[in-house]
Amino acid sequence: MSPMPSAPHNRVALVTGAGSGIGQGCAAALLRDGWRVVYTGRRAEALQAAIAQAGDPFGDIAQRALALPCDVGDEAQVAALFDAVAARFGRLDLLFNNAGVFTPGTTPDQLDAAAWRRAVDTNLNGAAPGGRPFDIAVGQIDIGNVASEMTERMAAGILQADGSVRPEARMGLASVVDAFMTMARLPLDANVLFMTVMATKMPFVGRG
Repeated sequence: MSPMPSAPHNRVALVTGAGSGIGQGCAAALLRDGWRVVYTGRRAEALQAAIAQAGDPFGDIAQRALALPCDVGDEAQVAALFDAVAARFGRLDLLFNNAGVFTPGTTPDQLDAAAWRRAVDTNLNGAAPGGRPFDIAVGQIDIGNVASEMTERMAAGILQADGSVRPEARMGLASVVDAFMTMARLPLDANVLFMTVMATKMPFVGRG
């Protein structure tokens, strides 16, 4: 059963990779918690579908949810994204740098250069930095094997550190959403610096 929605408020959240998986689940939870939410990702149709699936807990979804397509690996698109958020809402209280891609499970010498650049642009360069001079609290949540389309191959069996191919345990999305919302609801004077949420039986450090 979904928790009862909170009262709507003026705080604004931006979630990257919000068209599916973890991003979609966390963006929907923010909406239910009363936030105004910007859904960002590369595919406009996926973002619109994610907003539609989130429901309309307060009867004003058109005012509180906004789909803004953006490739976070493209600096010009990111600048335009933040300009659009400022123009629409005038503020931003929470940024969830969730967008990410997997590279093939192989050795570095076998990894295609284009795949490497895409991963670095999305997973590293695409994460907007925060700074204490601007009163920004930065927290990191590490997530291990949420059951989603992206991790289906893990359930089937993937390469391990010892060279074997074995399936890995996965966990439900709700566990991650609950952990994320705990961080999101904190006041600015408190912060979770690091958090790890993982399927209990998945390989841990070193993936062995």
